[in-house]
Amino acid sequence: MEMISAKQVEGVVDTTSAQNIEGEKTFTAPASFTNPVGGTFAGMKIDGLYLYWLNSYNFLDEEGNLRIGPNPDTLLLTMQRFEMGIWKDNVPLIL
Repeated sequence: MEMISAKQVEGVVDTTSAQNIEGEKTFTAPASFTNPVGGTFAGMKIDGLYLYWLNSYNFLDEEGNLRIGPNPDTLLLTMQRFEMGIWKDNVPLIL
């Protein structure tokens, strides 16, 4: 008898209780996470070396989107905002 993988059985993963799952996940395409409660951003997407906060899922390069990742010019980790057609380092306001 052939074993059935748990991933193939509907409802086998418990989504209501706390759990720890060990292992490593490799994504072969961008991974998207929606924001079910609404708010400023529609969701997040991991694509390549960047973690994006998106206003909509239409485009990564959309006015007002944010991302964390390496700045292509400095190779330093930075948060950037897409403004006027380019990614700019997001300098936080200091009050």
